[in-house]
Amino acid sequence: MVEGLQYEFWGMELVQSRGHSVLRIFIELELRHINVDDCAKVSRAVGDALDQADLISEDYHLEVSSPGMDCPLFYASQYARMKGCELQLTTHLPIDGRKRYRAFLTDVSDEGIELSFENKTARVRYGEIAKAHVIPDYSKPAPVRPMDPKPEPAE
Repeated sequence: MVEGLQYEFWGMELVQSRGHSVLRIFIELELRHINVDDCAKVSRAVGDALDQADLISEDYHLEVSSPGMDCPLFYASQYARMKGCELQLTTHLPIDGRKRYRAFLTDVSDEGIELSFENKTARVRYGEIAKAHVIPDYSKPAPVRPMDPKPEPAE
């Protein structure tokens, strides 16, 4: 449905708590950054479809947003786009005695990724990853997309 609206479906997560959940859907565009109107358009379409299908039995809140600079990673293709970035990553089970990593993404393959941290490396298969997101580097300027409006000059 998201792709039918001309957006890239980045991923989604369902965060459950007692009697109320949040369904987060992340959307992306190649030519420009996501804005509030984009999120509202996708939210209306997806929300209507979810209400009709009645797939979530408990109360929930739908959130639609861009992945942001600290974007969560869901698919192998996303890891490939973030090669060289620093990640916060948690595995389902310990790998060499640890489940949590703050490390640089140094290699990406069809099977998994390689992380570099504290003069060590670790290979992690995609199925072993519980959660991962990019740690933004605020010392670098935000990426500009071809169709984004040019920033106003500082006075």
